Amino acid sequence: MGRTPHAGERFRAALGCARRGIPVLPLHHPVISGPPTRIGCSCEEPACLQVGAHPIPQHGVEDATTDPLRIAWWWRRFPEANLGLATGYGFDALVVHGSEGDSARWLLVAEALRASGPLVRTGGDGWHFYFAPTGLASHRPLGLARIEWLGVGAWVAAPPSRHASGAVAAWVRDLDVPLPAAPAAIRARLDLPGPSFPWAGPEGSGPEGSGEPQGGAPVDPEGSRGPGPPLLAGEREALASVSAEGTASVNPVRIRD
Repeated sequence: MGRTPHAGERFRAALGCARRGIPVLPLHHPVISGPPTRIGCSCEEPACLQVGAHPIPQHGVEDATTDPLRIAWWWRRFPEANLGLATGYGFDALVVHGSEGDSARWLLVAEALRASGPLVRTGGDGWHFYFAPTGLASHRPLGLARIEWLGVGAWVAAPPSRHASGAVAAWVRDLDVPLPAAPAAIRARLDLPGPSFPWAGPEGSGPEGSGEPQGGAPVDPEGSRGPGPPLLAGEREALASVSAEGTASVNPVRIRD
């Protein structure tokens, strides 16, 4: 997870997820300054609580899209952006923060592991378990410390996004693995009332409404859809490969439509 992604890797990953029908969006990224060495967020808010993990677009996750041209425009303008995936459409996610916890927490994690679906090891010592969409609202399951269920209106930071620690998120099992249904033990927990959005978390996930840049004017206002800088050769090739595989012939999805 300590490997630094090369230029364009997150852009290509974004196109790959969009090709699967998953709406994507650019997230802010960690910024290192100093000396002395300091780690901040590209939103430039000193007190940012979601360093490198909240959306750049003005309308947050509502601007997520599968449109390859829009995705190319975003990553041409924000080449260092982390990759966000909108939850609740192509998948839901069980987010497990950190490696500590009580027996109830680890029993739930064991059920998630047995489901054998797509799994991400985050850069912040956490895990993202992907499941088939449930239609459930995003919330924190009651009685489970540092665990979140993310559905409609939320997002996760997907590989190869960079964490403030310097580590890079990585797939343990990628999206080629079928999405399982949430196991009964997890569904039972999700049916219990728990804290709902909004909340702010540093682990590469979040709710609709908490994703605005924390200070200053929005970076990517809705009216700024100009053509942007010309595409580079690598970007043209990536878009050409997407088009050849049929994505360009499918009506692109945009959540806010």
